[in-house]
Amino acid sequence: MILTNAGLIALVSDILMPITLVTIWLVVARDKPTQTAKLWAGVVLIGAATLAAALAWYPPLAAIRLEPAPGAQVAVVAFLAFGLPAVLLSMPATRLFLARIDSLSAARIGIWRVVYGSLLLAMGLAGGLPEGFYRSVAIGDIAVGLWAVWIATRSNRVSDPHLLAWNIAGLIDLLHVIPLAVIILRPFVIANPDAPTLNLLPLAGVPLFIALHSVTIRNLAFRVRKVFA
Repeated sequence: MILTNAGLIALVSDILMPITLVTIWLVVARDKPTQTAKLWAGVVLIGAATLAAALAWYPPLAAIRLEPAPGAQVAVVAFLAFGLPAVLLSMPATRLFLARIDSLSAARIGIWRVVYGSLLLAMGLAGGLPEGFYRSVAIGDIAVGLWAVWIATRSNRVSDPHLLAWNIAGLIDLLHVIPLAVIILRPFVIANPDAPTLNLLPLAGVPLFIALHSVTIRNLAFRVRKVFA
């Protein structure tokens, strides 16, 4: 019964993730960008979700996730979080597109982290995640998400340095999840094959949040540097 509850929580996470991806697309596709830019944003998000879904539910690919570290999931996270932004920033057209992402709107997306942090906490308390993993990850997500709520309620009075600090904190919090997943979560999943697993959140949501933080930090750093130059 406990693992059944954890499985339902994991399912809720997968249902919410497509909604989150849509909100990310709405942010990166705002300010009347070109149709090509909108297409790029859509392709990236749909591609991320499709790849994550394949690794989660297509049996031959799902089996790869249990291989010795770093495993396929780490490669997927690394590509979506760091490789993809690097590729897009290397091309003039998409670099200009990413530079126009609204920092305040991107911060509002961080409110989702309250939701996912709460789900992780509930799933862990239901026995579906190891304590050393879920407590650290859930508390970090909820804290960053509540900070995003505070920013959203004071949107007219939030400075660029404040947004920069929030993005740096959010990025550091997400980066600390990766070694915890390799060191603590993977052995737990291998030792408990009947335990439910999170799919779209770690394989699509986390890396895309990392990418969004990274791009926003770059944009804000340029703006803050100009102010103090």
